[in-house]
Amino acid sequence: ILPRTSKLTRLKGLTLNVGESGVFEVEELVEVLRDEKLTDIAVIAVPEEMVYTDYLVLCTAVSPRHSRGVAEFLKKLYKRKKDKTDPTLFIEGEQCPEWKVLDMGNVVLHIFLPEAREHYDIETLWTVGSTYDDLTHSKDDPVFNMLQQQIQLLQEIKPKDAQDLRNTAVQH
Repeated sequence: ILPRTSKLTRLKGLTLNVGESGVFEVEELVEVLRDEKLTDIAVIAVPEEMVYTDYLVLCTAVSPRHSRGVAEFLKKLYKRKKDKTDPTLFIEGEQCPEWKVLDMGNVVLHIFLPEAREHYDIETLWTVGSTYDDLTHSKDDPVFNMLQQQIQLLQEIKPKDAQDLRNTAVQH
């Protein structure tokens, strides 16, 4: 029987300092994902005008246990690194074995099992758009339809001009 890796050993070599743009810098997160043996890591820069996040990071776990373990580890690491002003990290899809999402503010991490990643093909949706994505035109998948509605809503949101924000604040 192999001994369990201690928390201290597992954190060895990782910085517990908060990044400049968020708790994790995207490069640091990718390094942790590689260390945790996740595969097919993809980083997608999200346009600023989307006002959603700076990066989407997608990766593949080998099993539900692997996915859950990595998500829990990242949640604990995030908690150790974060400042008091940073929000608490939640694991979306905690009960879903195929897909977990961790919204870290500047980075939104998607951990998939291979079948779910292939099925939802988020890379295509975010890189070439919904026009060329076959699943966007499918009406049979309620989870994907919900995701598509959220993406469309984000695309319709226009950032307010700084002057408009100041004028609104003065009026109230």
